[in-house]
Amino acid sequence: GNITDVDIDGIYADYCHSAVRLLSTGADLKRITIRNVHGNFYTYVVGLTHFFRDRKTRGVFDDISISDVFAAKALSPESIGVNSRTNYPPIWVQGPVDVGKLVISNYNRDEKCVPVASIRVDEPASVDQLTVRDCRMRNLLDRPIPFLEAKGRVRKGVLENVVFDGEWNARELR
Repeated sequence: GNITDVDIDGIYADYCHSAVRLLSTGADLKRITIRNVHGNFYTYVVGLTHFFRDRKTRGVFDDISISDVFAAKALSPESIGVNSRTNYPPIWVQGPVDVGKLVISNYNRDEKCVPVASIRVDEPASVDQLTVRDCRMRNLLDRPIPFLEAKGRVRKGVLENVVFDGEWNARELR
């Protein structure tokens, strides 16, 4: 069923799979706040995802706020067989999901392990309004890292006070 009005506040993890996975198979996930996340993660920090057994129904998210995140990627442990997951971004909108409003603020990343975008909207995901403000990414690697990749559809994007070392790949933001 629907999940609404949830506050997630205060996660610290070192060398962990992920901090938060929001999962929808058609039920609404609305008015979710995620804040004060610290650590490093080998899959992602926050994922807005879809459960793939039912490919006919799209996931539904709205009024999602992610703030005060101080996190980077970690290399995944070889012993658990998920090395391919290092290519997932820290903040990931994945699969057949429809997101109304998504706000990401005060996200800070000092990256020294994995050269993936900080925020990625994958195809066939859709975001009606993406706001990214007061964020910083420092690239400590010897190759470029994109800050934002919009492979899926972003109807309206607002970017304010975003500072990063890397590439800007937001050509599909409109």
